[in-house]
Amino acid sequence: MVKFSVKKPLTVFVVVLAIVVLGVVAYLRMTPDLLPNMDFPYVVIVTTDPGASPEAVESAVTRPMEQSMATLDRIKTVTSTTQNSVSMVMLEFEDGVNMDTVSVDIQQKINMLEGNWDDGVGTPYVLKINPSMLPVQVAAVSYSGKDVTELSDFVENTLTQKLEGISGVASVTVSGTVQRQAHIILSQEKLDALTATLREAIGKTLDETASQLEGPAASWRAPRGPSARRRSPPSGRPPCRP
Repeated sequence: MVKFSVKKPLTVFVVVLAIVVLGVVAYLRMTPDLLPNMDFPYVVIVTTDPGASPEAVESAVTRPMEQSMATLDRIKTVTSTTQNSVSMVMLEFEDGVNMDTVSVDIQQKINMLEGNWDDGVGTPYVLKINPSMLPVQVAAVSYSGKDVTELSDFVENTLTQKLEGISGVASVTVSGTVQRQAHIILSQEKLDALTATLREAIGKTLDETASQLEGPAASWRAPRGPSARRRSPPSGRPPCRP
């Protein structure tokens, strides 16, 4: 190698220059990614059943889901959490499994289960754990001259829409806002007093109506049977006899 370098210095120079040029080009075209696309062997299945109790969700959704997913290939563990109206099943697979193939198998299992569910059960949402799901940036918002309620309205109705319109932004999640609520408390004493007033007014109106109906009925009496009137003959003329 030394003899070749001494005998062919130009060739060695060209080779070294080519390596340097290729290295510079590769460095300039390299795009760094702080969050590379990696698939972890975890899948979360979230199913909603609005208005159902945890016991009903567990018996109708969670338990059949666990039994069906336990038959998947290369499945490691199956865990679940059941709350009011929500069922969440987490699947852990062995390392090196093809998550795309697993997703297809999971969807087939879900399609078989949906035929046995009620119409109120929502479509399960299959979520693969991926670093890209983590928020890229978290920011706190303050606005001078606005209280908490006005700031919440500004963030939800104005700022969020502008951020979602930026190219490359997948979604914007807002937390910590204040929602306006109106609580109406009725006074039982006032309700009782109003009920008594209405009852008295209705009773008085009914009494007046009844008295008005009884007045004409007392002054007018219909004849109870057939009646005949006999006319007396004029004076000096004998009565007609049949």
